[in-house]
Amino acid sequence: MAAHRKDRRLGGLKMSVNKVSSTKHYIFEILTVIIMFAGFFMPENNVLPHYGMQVLFIFIGLVVGWSVVGLIMPSILGLIALAFTDAFTIKSVWAAGFGSEIVILIILFCVFSKWLENVGFTDTLVNWFLSRKCFYGKPWLFITCFFLVVFALAFFASTFPAIFIGWACAYKICEVLGYEKRSPFCGFLVFNIAALGIMGSGCKPWSAWGLAALNAYNQAVPDGIISYGDYMLFYVVVYFTATALTILFGKFVMKIDVTPFVNGDYRQAARDYHFDRTQKFACVLMLGMIVGLFIPGYLPACALKTLLKNLGTIGIISVVLLIAGGINMANGKPFLDFKKVASHDAIPWDPIMLLSATVPLGSALKADEAGIMNLVAGFAMNHMEGLSPIIFYISIAVFLGLLTQIAHNLVLLAAFTPMFCTVGIALGMSPELITMIASIMLTAALGSPAGSTRSGMLFGNSEYITLGDCYKLGWFSLLAHVIACCAIGIPLGMLLF
Repeated sequence: MAAHRKDRRLGGLKMSVNKVSSTKHYIFEILTVIIMFAGFFMPENNVLPHYGMQVLFIFIGLVVGWSVVGLIMPSILGLIALAFTDAFTIKSVWAAGFGSEIVILIILFCVFSKWLENVGFTDTLVNWFLSRKCFYGKPWLFITCFFLVVFALAFFASTFPAIFIGWACAYKICEVLGYEKRSPFCGFLVFNIAALGIMGSGCKPWSAWGLAALNAYNQAVPDGIISYGDYMLFYVVVYFTATALTILFGKFVMKIDVTPFVNGDYRQAARDYHFDRTQKFACVLMLGMIVGLFIPGYLPACALKTLLKNLGTIGIISVVLLIAGGINMANGKPFLDFKKVASHDAIPWDPIMLLSATVPLGSALKADEAGIMNLVAGFAMNHMEGLSPIIFYISIAVFLGLLTQIAHNLVLLAAFTPMFCTVGIALGMSPELITMIASIMLTAALGSPAGSTRSGMLFGNSEYITLGDCYKLGWFSLLAHVIACCAIGIPLGMLLF
């Protein structure tokens, strides 16, 4: 009887908690709706025209909704709200969002990345690396190279496969060596894997993050081009510097205990691997895709250069998927079953819906009829005029680095980067360097649960990392990014761009 009464009390407590959570969710939804449509009822003023007030409040409502409700439902609401403005209809706003190049590229590249994961290519890469004998008795060399594997895995696949596979390997390593869950060592690995996931993926100009950054740049500079080579060089140098600082922090400040490496055989964490025919085929396609994306900018005028330029990024990845799906294995089935792969969580709907809303929103924010960009540019001209280029770039790095800890980084990338580029152009600064600084700093969004999808995953992984370590490592990571970006990235960028 006593146990029965206890179960009833626990059940009642859970129902109360769920009811409070649901009530809070509904309050946040109502608040989002009120903010998003408030601009339609604002009186005329001397600051912004009526259309500008509508767009501004839709933007604020989206930021609030994305932060406290989710990414998909507020994005749909934002598209509906934009359809009520004078510049859009319901058909045009959805066409502008889903018909944008960025959305098409994300879908195609995510299908390809999921296929790499499904055929075991990413597993093989990690397991091969973990089985090497050269790391025995050299813990910090192992940690450094393990981080490089995660970086490479994110580069070859994408952010989340790298994080989940990296976390699985980290858990096994801790188990084999006798580290407890939530220990400083375990937390250090878990945190940095989450950080490296976006580093490896983001350094690809054709990744979802890279495409979002270049799309934001082209909103301010429609005909501008940031070459893939310069983009990747900037990212790799800054990211490697920030990662080196983080490793030094773990070794000399946190003073993580690595003595179990001396006697432990951490190679047991490596699963059996076999580089089979399908994985070799996937590797060839991936390398071919990378070559096809890189070489047009470095080829002399010729038919191949013309062909690759006409294909563009969408065409090249389409050809890769066509080859993978058009060639059959020995069992008669295609190497890539597009329908099967795409239906198994390959499509990241959160960023797709967010970008579908930000593409038409971005055009509305920068429209002359809205007056918002003129207002921001005027404010910046008054307060930033006379700053040296280096101080101007440092100010952007620090401001965005702090802001992204409380607002979703993808939101800030899509909405604020074009504004800063426009202001920078007016002040004679490089919009290319501004874009690179913004995209780098906004990936350091791990200092709070609201900063990014990865930070939400990280703070939610309480089984393996403490809340204190999340905050401590998150804010040091931000500091490392600021130092790397300002000390290395800005001088490098002033040479490249």
